[in-house]
Amino acid sequence: MLNRKYVFVVLLLVVTMLALQACGGSAPAEEPAVPQESSQAAEEAPAEEAATESSAEGGISIAYLNKMGDNPWFVDEVAGAKAMADELGVEFFNQDLQFDSNLAMTAMDTYIANGVSGIIIVVPDTKIGPAVIEKAAEAGIPLIAVDDTILDSDGNPAPFVGFDAASAGIKVGELIAEYYAAEGWGDLSDAVIKGVSVEDQDLEVCNLRTDGASATMIEAGVIVEDDIIHLPYDNTANSGMDAMGPVITANPQVTHWMLWSCNDDGVLGAWRALQNSGIFADNVIGVGINGQLAAEEFKKGEPSGLRASLMAQAKGHGGTAVEFIYENVVNGKAIPQLTFIPAAVMTPDNWAALTGQEDAGASEAAADMDISIAYLNKMGDNPWFVDEVAGAKAMADELGVEFFNQDLQFDSNLAMTAMDTYIANGVSGIIIVVPDTKIGPAVIEKAAEAGIPLIAVDDTILDSDGNPAPFVGFDAASAGIKVGELIGEYYAAEGWSDLSDAVIKGVSVEDQDLEVCNLRTDGASATMIEAGVIVEDDIIHLPYDNTANSGMDAMGPVITANPQVTHWMLWSCNDDGVLGAWRALQNSGISADNVIGVGINGQLAAEEFKKGEASGLRASLMAQAKGHGGTAVKFIYENVANGKAIPQLTFIPAAVMTPDNYEELIGGN
Repeated sequence: MLNRKYVFVVLLLVVTMLALQACGGSAPAEEPAVPQESSQAAEEAPAEEAATESSAEGGISIAYLNKMGDNPWFVDEVAGAKAMADELGVEFFNQDLQFDSNLAMTAMDTYIANGVSGIIIVVPDTKIGPAVIEKAAEAGIPLIAVDDTILDSDGNPAPFVGFDAASAGIKVGELIAEYYAAEGWGDLSDAVIKGVSVEDQDLEVCNLRTDGASATMIEAGVIVEDDIIHLPYDNTANSGMDAMGPVITANPQVTHWMLWSCNDDGVLGAWRALQNSGIFADNVIGVGINGQLAAEEFKKGEPSGLRASLMAQAKGHGGTAVEFIYENVVNGKAIPQLTFIPAAVMTPDNWAALTGQEDAGASEAAADMDISIAYLNKMGDNPWFVDEVAGAKAMADELGVEFFNQDLQFDSNLAMTAMDTYIANGVSGIIIVVPDTKIGPAVIEKAAEAGIPLIAVDDTILDSDGNPAPFVGFDAASAGIKVGELIGEYYAAEGWSDLSDAVIKGVSVEDQDLEVCNLRTDGASATMIEAGVIVEDDIIHLPYDNTANSGMDAMGPVITANPQVTHWMLWSCNDDGVLGAWRALQNSGISADNVIGVGINGQLAAEEFKKGEASGLRASLMAQAKGHGGTAVKFIYENVANGKAIPQLTFIPAAVMTPDNYEELIGGN
């Protein structure tokens, strides 16, 4: 058993170039054997003609797609990527993939369509590797896989930046064995010792780490296979804690525990469960990987079963990948096929030095000097928010502000976690588009307790006394009224009131839980009723989740239930609802001439108009998404830097987009 395991790990090291992948964050503690290309290349490279030509064509832009945006590892990784992008003058986009492979493919399409110069990706699942590589190759742009290696359909890996997962696992096993020996666990005659390998069993990189740790400890005689519990989890601390509870209950005889996992999260979660069960830290030896959660644990100054962690340099991963893309695009420099970023062993004795927090006073002083803003948006893959974040980032770059973007995935719990994370990280201010206005009081309270400014964008939020937070966006009620007026104008111009045999229905596609959507759709409905275009009984109120697919799915049964209807009017919270409903009508054979739909925001409308085909989406109110984001950042900056009060209410004007003027409004893009 021991020899087979040992040989297995050795073989893993041999094939690591093809098998490397990462979850959460980790790294080998020693310099890798594979040489790394110097990361100084971009700093030493002259400003060549290629850079000038690129700038003339609109500059270099890089999309960074990461699988788990709220994880501290990826927060740091993206920060490192953005810092390098800022240094090199590169336009930078960040997309949280939310562990969703479908979203990853959509994001690839979106950023390729937007003409990015290169893509860096941490895949949610390595199975999508061939499709990801193919999309980049077809677009003729460079691609780098970070943390998790991916292979094309022929088994060839994409260029990789990260660390050696197999070596990391071996190092974890060695560290646990060192603690085991130093604390004399081998001499505890009455002890019952178990090891818990907290595993994401579907992710090969995690298997490399946990299997490497297990095999190393078995080889060292620290444990035998029968005393190892293989515990599945989903890469989060909460999952590790929940999974560990039943293990503790089922093993009351165990007195001492050893813990290892893919990352800090698994170890910390298992330790929390043990801690909650009354197990002392002295009876637990846990070693994690990545360092972020370990540093927070060590900062408390309390005994912990998480004894150490391999601290990988997340910022180095992100920054190096951006630099390689830049050098390739500007100077034609080949991207290295394999780049390992070294790591260090973090313990309670050195965590402050490793994380730059040796002097809390110095950290506070630095925070006073530097301004950082967190931008939390509810739906990061929607074109509206892609533009809004781009505008915010552009303003942050102009003002020299450190900028973080977090996709909240329409998840209120994630919104609250993100607030806590960025406040704990010392941001100067927060801008938020809430997933649900019901969390407004809690959001406002958190910012107030932290003593930092907060701006609500797009959706207004109120505190517990009913007072609104400062708001930047457009007037939702006025937008709804304008939509109703536009539909009324089309209705009159096309003589629908004179169609004696027509059966006309209106469909209000609504996110009924979101007040800003109610303001828009209610405003449109009331305006059309007031104008005599429709009566309330002929309006169908159709719930959806703010996506085009949801609008289309919801509209299907409506069409089936109303075969007598010949003409349809459509309005919604955004373009998505109108376009989705129109797609369902189109798929049912309804002619565009028999549909009048008006949307809000313009992004999807522009794509529809670009086709040059007749569409039931006739017009859209084009709000200036970049203006929303940029204005909010500027207000936070002026408040923090110069003490200037943030206006309580700021409306950004919109324009009516039609097939005749969409190119002018979007600048021909």
